[in-house]
Amino acid sequence: MTKAFLIKMLPTRLSRPARLVQNHSLICRYLSGRHAPRRSFLPLLSSACFTATMASSSNASDHDALTTSRNKHPLNPQKFPISGFEELDPSVNMEEEKLSYYDPTLFYPVQIGDVLYNRYQAIAKFGFGSTSTTWLCKDLVDHRHVVLKVYIRQHSIGHNLELECFRHIQGIEQKTDHPGRRWIRFPEDHFTIQGQDGAHEVFVLRPLGLSVRAMQSYIPSGVFPELNAVLVTKAVVAALEFLHLDANLIHCDVHSGNLLLTLSNESVLDQFEKNELVKPTPRKLAKDGRIIHVTQYLLDGDNPPVLCDFSGARICTNDDESQRGLPHMPEHYRPPEVILDMPWSYPVDMWCLGLTIWRMLSTKSLFGHYNGTDLDEARHLSLMVGLLGPPPLSFLKKSEKALKYWDSDGKWKGPIPLPPPTHTLEALCPKSLQGKAKVMFLDFMRKILHWDPEERLYPGSAWHHPWVHREVENDGLVSVE
Repeated sequence: MTKAFLIKMLPTRLSRPARLVQNHSLICRYLSGRHAPRRSFLPLLSSACFTATMASSSNASDHDALTTSRNKHPLNPQKFPISGFEELDPSVNMEEEKLSYYDPTLFYPVQIGDVLYNRYQAIAKFGFGSTSTTWLCKDLVDHRHVVLKVYIRQHSIGHNLELECFRHIQGIEQKTDHPGRRWIRFPEDHFTIQGQDGAHEVFVLRPLGLSVRAMQSYIPSGVFPELNAVLVTKAVVAALEFLHLDANLIHCDVHSGNLLLTLSNESVLDQFEKNELVKPTPRKLAKDGRIIHVTQYLLDGDNPPVLCDFSGARICTNDDESQRGLPHMPEHYRPPEVILDMPWSYPVDMWCLGLTIWRMLSTKSLFGHYNGTDLDEARHLSLMVGLLGPPPLSFLKKSEKALKYWDSDGKWKGPIPLPPPTHTLEALCPKSLQGKAKVMFLDFMRKILHWDPEERLYPGSAWHHPWVHREVENDGLVSVE
């Protein structure tokens, strides 16, 4: 396979499905070969940012390690200290308690040292969210580390979309070899545990490092270099092509918080266990007997990220790919077709990817957060007009709601004035991009943030855009020829 073949552009007059299939083939061949996107994120940060001790890499494959561990007897659980830790102020809300709708009866009370499902011993708390807490655990049977995502009570969460997506992916994995699957984290297994107030579903996941969003907060400049943004784009478009073409699934929530870096060396996980045995982590002992542990952060990650969290994903049927209602995504990430109550589909993921990549290269989001007022949508749409130009009249005619903001000729009449003419993509373009890189990046943004979702870049065309279709060479980016 030659580089010249990889950059070969496809005829622009091919139908959309034909271009999808052909680009799909090229991405598969590219990711399966030596050009798979791999690049360390760690050199971006000062060594002072890291607290975990890094051990040398093991040459054994995950498969070999699992095969070896299954020939061993199950491990005995560690006896973690039950004293000697810092007790935090019981009157101050922390972690999941800060959620406005927090109810202690919803969450399963995992404690460090607990053994769940007679197999997984909790070692460290890795995070929390509105519907779950996550824990680094030792698999006592397979002698490895895993992450458990413990959901709130089943009857309070309702239908678990992430579990439905997991089962859906399981059903198609034997039918596809698309390498984009490697850039997605789905559960390896799941089970149910019984709590005092009801049953809780639990996912078994492979451990990952920081999210791209969290990693960005450790960079002194507050922004990623262009090289890393390109590599993230490659990984995500590969993942999205697998989801859109092979799995018929819309993620709906692509952003840097859901992109977790893969680990450079999983032996770093041993350090959490050692630290907890020697110096137990702080925790809050609530007056009602609850124990709230402090989240520990794994400051490691040596490869482009994988796409996580399918709790808001939509599975498309063969008969109808269009969706209705508000997708599960940050409000300021909503594309125009969603704001205007149009049917929406796979292109919403590409819109969100565009905003994610912009935010990696900038200290501010392209569109501001909502304020909870009636003018939020008008402000959002007015900024789109300023940055992207007026929407096509043919697009506006697909939405009755558009008449609230534009007249019948497509002239803006919304309650928020349009931004000044100086408020353009060019003016806001990250300062780190200059010359040809700036021109290519702005072209990429205009095509991925297109008003009309049918004209928006899809994964295959995004992969072959000149800004993305480059390789790392001598710590720089060069076009693939």
